[in-house]
Amino acid sequence: MLYYDVAVRHLDGAGDFARDAELAAAGTHPVGSSTALVNASLTNTGEAGEGVFDSDVYRLSASVEGEGWDVHLPYEVVSAASGESVPVWAYATASAGAAESAMVTVTATSETDSSVSVTLDVEVSMTELKVTLDTASELVEVYYADGVIATNERNQLSALLNVISNTTGKAAQNAVDQFEKFAERIADVGARNLASAALVSVAGDLRSDL
Repeated sequence: MLYYDVAVRHLDGAGDFARDAELAAAGTHPVGSSTALVNASLTNTGEAGEGVFDSDVYRLSASVEGEGWDVHLPYEVVSAASGESVPVWAYATASAGAAESAMVTVTATSETDSSVSVTLDVEVSMTELKVTLDTASELVEVYYADGVIATNERNQLSALLNVISNTTGKAAQNAVDQFEKFAERIADVGARNLASAALVSVAGDLRSDL
């Protein structure tokens, strides 16, 4: 069974409310295969009504300046209640021979008041794309904090990373294999699909370093 969130745009735009928003950087995280997750936070700092009218909808866009780099948004529309902060992701990927660094620009524009548009610039570099056990743990925590993976999934992935960190040889390889298989099972729709793919890619990088 599939569930969808549906937003309805007010015919009078913002109505009686002053819309506003803020974008803040939360960090970048390597996810393997020359890709970094740019993790930001969008806060609805504007006014809103009550009940089902307490939110605003924001349309997202992203671009990247840097030779050989590309950027992808896992979703292009998010909603946030007045005063609420929601995660915004962009995946920046460097192709072979790409520039050493690039600037990713993320923009969020209110659907009820198009004059409200906020932009965030985040620099990513090739040196940040190296996957380690520490960055893998941080990535798991990001997905958990943003509500993409459940508590039991986070605990299982973290436990396997701990095994990899504290063992060598075949035991470490087996733990990486289990991490990869567990990450594959996370795949579902939307953000979970991308998180699954990212964690599988992380497993590949960890395996190559053993």
